[in-house]
Amino acid sequence: MPTEQDSQVPVPQISPLLMVGAGWGGAIVALTTKGESGKVVEGLVREYYNVKFPEIGEEELRKMVFATQPGSGASVYIVDKNGIK
Repeated sequence: MPTEQDSQVPVPQISPLLMVGAGWGGAIVALTTKGESGKVVEGLVREYYNVKFPEIGEEELRKMVFATQPGSGASVYIVDKNGIK
């Protein structure tokens, strides 16, 4: 039986695309420039979410589909009697 990943919706603004956490709610990571991120979000909403979930309103979709940017990542703090190192 084909999986949802097998029937990908073409969104031309997205390349490359990485699916993560599938089966646990999942997410995608789409690498793009900051200036193109709005087009990626719009493409996903229009070409995938509006088609697959037509009952979800625009306001609710905007809570689920959004652009973000990388942070500094994980950090390790060592705390001793002199404070945080």
